[in-house]
Amino acid sequence: PYTTLFRSDETLIDVAVLGQFKSGKSSLLNAVIGSNLLPVGAVPVTAVITRLVAGKKSTARVTDLDGNSESISLDRIADFVTEALNPGNRRRVAMVDVGVSALRDWPNLRLVDTPGLGSTFGHNTQATKDWLPNVAAALVVVSADRPLSDDERALIVDVRKLAPRVWVILSKIDLLEPQQQTEVIAFLQGRFREYIGTELPVIPFSIRRDRDQCIARLREEVLVPLVESPARERQAVFVHKVRGLATACVEYLKIALQSAVRVTADRQRLRAAILDETVQE
Repeated sequence: PYTTLFRSDETLIDVAVLGQFKSGKSSLLNAVIGSNLLPVGAVPVTAVITRLVAGKKSTARVTDLDGNSESISLDRIADFVTEALNPGNRRRVAMVDVGVSALRDWPNLRLVDTPGLGSTFGHNTQATKDWLPNVAAALVVVSADRPLSDDERALIVDVRKLAPRVWVILSKIDLLEPQQQTEVIAFLQGRFREYIGTELPVIPFSIRRDRDQCIARLREEVLVPLVESPARERQAVFVHKVRGLATACVEYLKIALQSAVRVTADRQRLRAAILDETVQE
């Protein structure tokens, strides 16, 4: 049964990997699990939410938009999650869940690969935005060759409202010399202070240079803290989301109040203009 292959949603912490298309999200996850399970390519590839969770054996299950699900072999994942083989999501896939034995040390985590933002395929961006409220912790992947676009800035601002833990993964650092890497990280921290009022942890990453060290640092700084106390992490996520929801409600009410005040003032001015002294007399 499905429930024996994957943990209940209530016990899992969704760690989403987010970012622009071709920023290296799928490659990062492949490196973490030690397998080229997720399709990668030279053009925007990922089109459907793909979730990786600890499993006794590697297996996959596809869930469609109507809630129906079916098991598939691992070699068929690309048929459902890529733009090339599932253009415009014509298969109506909601998500693909994959059990991965390599994640056995993190049974309470679910790593989520998301379609890239800003690609020419608008439905890919929309799929990520629709799923985003589910995020519990986030890895925002920023490519070293084009750090922090306007879309990435907006994404970080939005994610900070939804998740209490956010890390920035500076991918493709093999393109930079050590001094350049330092300059880019300093640039990012400066922008974070400007946009969100605080710095964020930045983890350099490359699958081509010092790969093992990069993976070890990612596991130590991200995955290990999340599994130390799963109940505490879920409680923190709950409190963060409720606080964010309350803040959003207050802001909405403020806007509604301002609108109502303006409407009342406009109505009074209109009445004063119509009901001049002659009409009143």
